[in-house]
Amino acid sequence: MRKFLIRTIDRITNHPWINLSFGLLLLVSGLHETFTDIDQGFALKAHHGVVLMGVAHSFRSLSMILKGLRMK
Repeated sequence: MRKFLIRTIDRITNHPWINLSFGLLLLVSGLHETFTDIDQGFALKAHHGVVLMGVAHSFRSLSMILKGLRMK
């Protein structure tokens, strides 16, 4: 039972489509905060890091998906 649970969690957390969705969610959330604060002037805040993290996560997931499609 324990191995099954660990394997299931591992499959979910390493699934490329879930990772891509998570990266896009981070990207959209960060961009929303950035555009909401745009009238206050530029100040480096946490949502800028969220945007970068979303872009990096999305690109990593997209490369995994493309590699998987190429193998089929």
